[in-house]
Amino acid sequence: MRLRATASSGVSGRGALSLAQQALAVLRKYGTDAHLWMPGVGYVNGVTASNWIDSAGTQAGAVDQPVGLVQPAGYSNTNLLSFSEAFDNAAWIKTSTTVTPNVVTAPNGTLTADKIVEVAATANHYISRNYTTSAGTYTFSIYAKAAGRSRIVLAATTDTFGSGFDLSAGTVVSQNYTANSGTGVITSVGDGWYRCATTWPSAGASNSMRVLVFNGANSYTGDGTSGIYAWGAELEVGSSATTYTPSMGITANQSTTASKPILRQTSGRYSWQFDGTDDGLSLSSAPFQVADPHTVVCGFRLNANNIFQALFNAGGSGVQSLIELDVNSTNFPRVLLRDSAGATSAVTGSSTLSTARDYVGSYTHASGSIALGIDGVSAGSGTLSTASAGAIAAGSIGFRIADSSTRLNGNLYPVIAIKGTVSTADRLTLEKFVGACSGVTI
Repeated sequence: MRLRATASSGVSGRGALSLAQQALAVLRKYGTDAHLWMPGVGYVNGVTASNWIDSAGTQAGAVDQPVGLVQPAGYSNTNLLSFSEAFDNAAWIKTSTTVTPNVVTAPNGTLTADKIVEVAATANHYISRNYTTSAGTYTFSIYAKAAGRSRIVLAATTDTFGSGFDLSAGTVVSQNYTANSGTGVITSVGDGWYRCATTWPSAGASNSMRVLVFNGANSYTGDGTSGIYAWGAELEVGSSATTYTPSMGITANQSTTASKPILRQTSGRYSWQFDGTDDGLSLSSAPFQVADPHTVVCGFRLNANNIFQALFNAGGSGVQSLIELDVNSTNFPRVLLRDSAGATSAVTGSSTLSTARDYVGSYTHASGSIALGIDGVSAGSGTLSTASAGAIAAGSIGFRIADSSTRLNGNLYPVIAIKGTVSTADRLTLEKFVGACSGVTI
């Protein structure tokens, strides 16, 4: 999985892109001992799908997929297509085309738009996704910009509906790729970009949803370099293209599901929102053992005062050993350690935290010494004995397993956990990156 500075990550602009690149470079240094959980983007590590379950014990998605259902604030639609900004992903079928990722600035201002290039052969040139629609009205849309070719067709082939678009003139044009014409709409969004959408009545069928590049003919001889720029594909139920909902490894489903946090968008930043009642993300494998040297960094916001709220936990249920970054019942950040006998000790921060404010919390553990930080500044230090710590096999985000009193009532931005000795410079890079995703300047 590629870490991209996209709308999904909440990182934008040249400086933010540089931070994303720097953070990825740090993560790569630690290989599979580095873990990144990023709302709206996914999970970066060599760990497979079986390592992800929700708090009800249900596997929540496939490899590199975000955990939790997606519901950006103010959105009401559902994007039925995954990898909506990654046309190079294998989920998109390339037919007489190739895809070059991240080559031009997308409509949201990030370097995440891909180029769909026709191959040097006589053929229909398109990318596609297979999706089984139900009987009803659907809208298929994409952001597109001319790149040597200036016409595209959006089509649902089994339903035999589609619409043609001229990316130079900004107009809907006739097409004969499908027998029937959908209702086409093209909207300029600036810098040569257009959002193209076709709406049609589906009879309910297994459709190939296609983005066809054409030069006036459906089949023609490509030159191997021409094509279009593309970004932000969406398939949704309804009679028009609504506010674009990004997705990566899962479809962006806007319904609320118990026991999973909701993905929220605020000022362009994405976070998981936990309700403090039953929401939580569970890991069926631990990123490190309690006694291992490690570093944890996460962005967060509290929506409630004076309750225990777990942010990131490596450990298990009952009296199993654990080490945890949390907020105690008087709103102080802390690192809590519990040994195999159930005895606890903690290093507690020096200042209380407020609600409705974004923070970057972090700690480094080395040979029992804890260095706790808030917003890139030291918030406390101390020593925790790991002599009696037992082995752990699990972990959790936003709650402590089998302890409902510790559930977070608030939001989490990116969460990073690294097993190993992390340098001060690397930790600061990660704090700055998480800060950029959380609205915190470090």
